[in-house]
This record gives sequence, C-alpha cells and structure tokens, in this order.
Amino acid sequence: MKLPHLPVLRNVFLSAAVSLSGLTAFAANDWPSAAPHNFAPTLPEGVELTDTVNHIRPAWEVKIHTGIGKSGSGTAMGVLEEGFEPTFGDTSAGIMVDGLYILSWAEATGDISSDPAKVDSRYFSNEERNEKLVDTYLRIDANWNTIALDLETGEERWRTSEPSASLNFVSDKRSHNGINPAAGEGVFVTVSVTGHVFGYDVATGERRWQTTIPEWHERAEEFKAEALEERRIPSLDDDLFGSKRAGVVVVDGVAVVPDLMGGVLGLSLSDGSLLWQEEDRLHDGAIPRIWENGGESYLLTNNADGRGNREVHLMNPRTGETVWSHETGQNPGQLIMGDGVLVLNSEGGVGRGASLAAYEISLEGLTEIWRHGEDQKVSFRHAHRNSVIADGVLYSHIGDRVLVSFDLRTGEELYRDEGNIHRLASLPVVKGDKLYLQIDPAHTNVSGIHVFQLEDNGAFSYLGNVTYNSLGIDDLIDYENPIEIPYGSGLMVRRGKTNIVGIDLRVVQNRIAEASLHGAWPGFHRPIPMLLFGDSDGHVISARLEVPPRYELGVVGTTGRRMDGWFPVEGAETMKLGEAIETQVNFDMISFSWDAEVVMEEAEGDTWKGTWSREFPGWEETLTLSGELHSGSEGGYNRRGWPTGWLEDQPVTFFSELEEGQERVFLQVHEALPLEDGERRNVTLCLDHDGEKVVSALGGGFSFNQSYHEIDASGLEVTSEGITGTAYIILNPDGWGRHTDWKNGGSLLGKLTLDVSFREANDDGIYPVRGDWEIEWGIADVRTGTIEATLLGK
Repeated sequence: MKLPHLPVLRNVFLSAAVSLSGLTAFAANDWPSAAPHNFAPTLPEGVELTDTVNHIRPAWEVKIHTGIGKSGSGTAMGVLEEGFEPTFGDTSAGIMVDGLYILSWAEATGDISSDPAKVDSRYFSNEERNEKLVDTYLRIDANWNTIALDLETGEERWRTSEPSASLNFVSDKRSHNGINPAAGEGVFVTVSVTGHVFGYDVATGERRWQTTIPEWHERAEEFKAEALEERRIPSLDDDLFGSKRAGVVVVDGVAVVPDLMGGVLGLSLSDGSLLWQEEDRLHDGAIPRIWENGGESYLLTNNADGRGNREVHLMNPRTGETVWSHETGQNPGQLIMGDGVLVLNSEGGVGRGASLAAYEISLEGLTEIWRHGEDQKVSFRHAHRNSVIADGVLYSHIGDRVLVSFDLRTGEELYRDEGNIHRLASLPVVKGDKLYLQIDPAHTNVSGIHVFQLEDNGAFSYLGNVTYNSLGIDDLIDYENPIEIPYGSGLMVRRGKTNIVGIDLRVVQNRIAEASLHGAWPGFHRPIPMLLFGDSDGHVISARLEVPPRYELGVVGTTGRRMDGWFPVEGAETMKLGEAIETQVNFDMISFSWDAEVVMEEAEGDTWKGTWSREFPGWEETLTLSGELHSGSEGGYNRRGWPTGWLEDQPVTFFSELEEGQERVFLQVHEALPLEDGERRNVTLCLDHDGEKVVSALGGGFSFNQSYHEIDASGLEVTSEGITGTAYIILNPDGWGRHTDWKNGGSLLGKLTLDVSFREANDDGIYPVRGDWEIEWGIADVRTGTIEATLLGK
C-alpha cells in the first residue's frame, strides 16, 4: 500500500546501481537478526574492504524522514529551521535480508496535546517553540510504517503503513523505545511499541499475518486511549514504558518475540499463531542469541530485573522449553557470544569497575573457562555494547579511549591501543580483516566509524575514522542506546534524521579525485585535502574536505564542536571529474561555512588543476580599532598549544609538535573584535614562526564566539627583535555570533598591522611580547588559491 502522506522517496545518486556493480547478492540467512556485532555475515569471496578509511563513501541516498534524535533546545530549533515533521516514537534498527534493507518506524499522526505548554520537558517549554511544533511533534497517535530498499541501488521495493499501530512520545535526552525486527524464510517480522506484531513477505511487502503481544498490547492500548482522551502526549518513561530495547529472532520457522515484560513468545512464522510463551527470560534491552549445536539451533537469553534475577537461559526455540538456567552476576542487555563461548561482565554496574568472565556453552550448562581477577578490572560503561568476538579473540573498548584484545580461551591480554578512539565508542563489528567501531552516537558532528586493521595473534592497528556528517548523514541519535547498524557485503546502511544512506566500505571501483586546496584555510601550515567521488560516468556523487585538525592548529576543543574531521562539500554534484568546469560550492568548516567559486581546467592525464575564490563584499565605511598588546602576550613555546589560564597547574595546553627551529607566540589583543551593538571582545592570536617568517597562524575569540579565526600572515616579517608588517584576519561566525559581518552576512575580513618586540627570555625560553596593533574591519577583497588534484581509479 502506497502512502501519499509520507515524504517522497528519491534516489539521489542516480548511478548507484552501476557504482555498486560488484556487490554480492544476499542470501536469505545473511542477516538473521538486527544485532550486527554478533550476527554480521561472513564477507563473501571477492569483496575487498578498503584500507584507506577516507575512501569510505556514500553509495546511495534516500531522502525520507523517519525520526530525529535526542531531544534538546537545539534539536527543537533545528526542527523548525529544517522544516521537517519530527516524530520520536521509535528508533529500532533496520536489517538486511535477501538483497533488501528493511526499516520500520513510527510516524506521528492524529490528535495533539491540548496544552503543549504543559508538556513535561524542559527542552520544549518555550511558548514560541510549542506553537510551531504543535502540529507535528506534539501529536500523540502514530502509524507504523515499513519500507524496503534495494541494497545495491537504494531504490524502493515496497512500503506499507499500519494506521494507529504505534505511539508518539516526548523524547528523552538519553534513551528511546524501539523493538528491533528480524527476518528469515521469506518473512520480515516487526513489532511496534504498543505490541502490534506484523509478518510481511520480504519480497513483496504483502502482509502475511498480524497479531499482538496479548497482555502488553492491552495495557499499552489502555494507556494510549487515556492519553488521547486527555490529549496529553506521554513522556518516554510514563507508566509502563521506558527504554524498551529488546529484539526479535527468527529461527527454525519460529519468530521469537519479546513480550516487553521480561518474557518471550514463540510465534509461527507461517501464520503468526502462538506456539509457546515463557516469563522472566529476556531483559528489556536484549535480543536472544542463536547457538548452534549438532545441527540444532538453540537460544541464549538473559534476564536482569529489579527482583535481583541475573540469569542466562538456554532455550529450545521450537518448543520454548528451557534446557538450563545459569545464575550469574551483572547481565548486560546483550550477550557477548562467539566461537561457542559466552562472555559476561560478571560484576559491577554501568561505569564502575567490572570483571569479565568467559564460559563454554554446552547442553549441560555454562562452564567457566576464565575470569579476570581484581588486578584486571576495567571500567566498562556497557560491556555488551563495546565487545565483539571473532576468530578466537575478544575485542573490547574499555575505560577511556582504550581498545584491547583478549585471548578468548585464556583471557590473556594480547594487544591494546590507547588514545586513538573516542571515549564514546560502541558496537564493534568484525568484517573480513577489519574491525569497525561506532564513534559517539550522541553527537551529530562527531558520530561516525573508527576502523582497525586486524592482524595475527590478536594484534591490530588503527587505520583512521570517518564521520557520518562528512557522508551527508545527520545522524539519528540515541544517546544511551546506540541503534544497531546492519553490515552486508562491503556495505553498511545508516539511518539519518531525514535520509537513509548506503555506505560503501569496499575498495573504490569508480574514479575519485584526491585534491589539495592551497590557502583555503589561510594560516594553516599545509594545504587542506579534499576528496571527490564519482559514479561510473565520472559525475561527482559526493565530496568532502578536511577541517584543519585541532591538534595541528594547537587549539582546545569547545562546546562549539570544533572537532577534528571531514565535512561535506555541498554543490560538488554539479562537477564531472577531469572536465573543465566553473561552479559554486560550499565549504563547511563545522562552526561556519563559506561559498567558493571553483574553476577547474580540463585534466591532463591524471592531473586536474584549478582555482578557488572567496569574496568579501566589505562595508561602505570600514571600522579601525587599535591598541597595545595585553600583558599575557608571550612567545618561545616549541609546541602547538593554547593558553589555558583557567587551569592552575597548566597555563598552556599542548597538542602537537612544531618543526625544529619553530616557536609559537601568543598575542593577547584586547577589545579588538567588534559586535553589532558596539561592544568589543578580546582575541588571542597564535603565530608560529621560524625566525624569519610566520609559518602558521590562527585566532580565537572565546568570549566573543567559539569559532577559530583565520589569519593570512604572509605579509608579516619576523626577526630576532620581533614581528612587524600586515596580515589579513577573517572573523568567522558560529551559533553564538551568527553574522560577524552583520551588514552582509557571513565572515568579516580585516587588515591587521603589527609592530611588536620580543623581550628578554626567562630560563625556560619564554619571553614577553609587547607592542602595538591595529585592525581595519570591513574591507572588501576576493581571496584566491589553487587546487591540485590527482585522479584515481577508472
């Protein structure tokens, strides 16, 4: 059944079918459940995953709205600005089966809250926001939609909607509801949060059967009826709801479905009829695990309720019979399984010291084979979300930014990596000889994938990371419970707020361009890399550039999310690789962006050259400010760093090394940044010099905004006496100062004149810097630079 009221599905990357021509077709059992870190299928022969992490790229994109993410003041305003209809009813996973990606979600509809100003959420209590959100976000009822996309092309194969089969909520910052689906034997089984269960034909979307989870459905519908009568949109944790994160498994003709009250149901896959039912078998955040023994399939389940039960159960999925139960310590929401071994976080709670224990699985029960002692305790936030077993090795993200491998049979630590991964990493998946780890699903700008190369004997090496934002995905965020992400034959699929994107992890088949942008961040010590990905005809389907990393800039991270990473180049889709072209693109620098005129010459062989230009319209009357350097100005630092006077024992925080013979100078320029209301703010200038010239430079005005300001210091001269000359400074906007050029919008260009001297150095080589400065703001100019690209691939 088609849905005229849903957003139109649009395959943006028209050549996706060609660009994925090497993708292996999926068999029916390639994706038996939604939990990828235990059910990722073996990589088919002939599919090679890329070792160059920056070559991970979008394969196709579908424009469709299936929800937004954690709530917040910014989220509410973002909804209004983006103009799409929000719904918070569900964040369950999509799955892959029979060459399809299938996703179900709740679409808010029907009656709204009668008094939205009284909604119990501090994030949406603003009257103006409520007035604009009332027709969408504050709707109570919800339809239950399902869509199936061709995994190779992103094309829609079928779509269904079940009217009023779900429920919308006032979202929570840290969690959501969502029951993960499953598929097998040609049937896709999906469960709404109100207890509706639907079985669809995988190939056609035809509904084969429907049923309900009896007791839960009755209670949920009663709750929903009261909310509709009172016209009161419920909060996520109201009454019986709150973090329902269980999942379905299909095995041996049975759909094993959580009853959402700690038990499980066995439903016939052919008609949905009830075969068996058991209580106290499944945690609210768990999915049963399949264990194969002697040609028979069994299920391991776990429950952890408020009555103190901490048990693992082995069940016969055909009869519901419990073969054995094993009392253990802290049971995670998901069991860590692989190679016939079960690993548990056997004690401790979230964020506290934990001890891993491993058990051999048999029909007789669990036999402990090792347990970490007191000296091996680590801090797991959620062990089950941070561990995966592959080829006799347990990989675990422990503590803060540490990835460790353990021998699965002995518990011996084999290898560790410290410092490369983000502290909020989760959901590791092993595919082929690669380990993929999700980065910080709680924050859109940094959410993405870490990639590690797996080596012999449990060793591994860090290959790098790519952010979802750089792939054009505004991540669908689930703060405490990251959504399971399906991986297939060299492809993963990510659900964004307003799109679904197929992400290609394979070695690049089509043509790409590796480009260097000279001067695009004036003052940065090296060119900025840019990547452009083409389809089989060479038309650019996506592009992204590197935002100068903060460790190379030597600046602190801020709430402005000035994180290291790559961001999309909007408008590059009008380009064809290797051809002469003149077009406009937008370079996104995270906290600000700017439009560039790009002119490319026709390529000569694999070399493709061109130019970029950036215009500053200027003011009719410029504004000149001047003064003397503040006493905090000093130089002589041999590393890139930033003044951190708020840290008593650390006046400067260092990030990276300067080349031999270079020094960093801090210039404190007070009341130099203009505001529209006439106020002035301070700026810190960081100049790195080699004794003759400034080799890199930037500025920060944290009491003004939280952008980093660009400085073209090529006109400055450095001697042993000091620094003199002129430079250009670009004052960039962000969320705190949206238009630094409030007359024209965007960034403001100024001309900086310096005449400063170096004073006598102390025993540590740190010397005061004193002198005069002058800045003329609002000058007009066109900044230009060169582009040099190398064409790779076919």
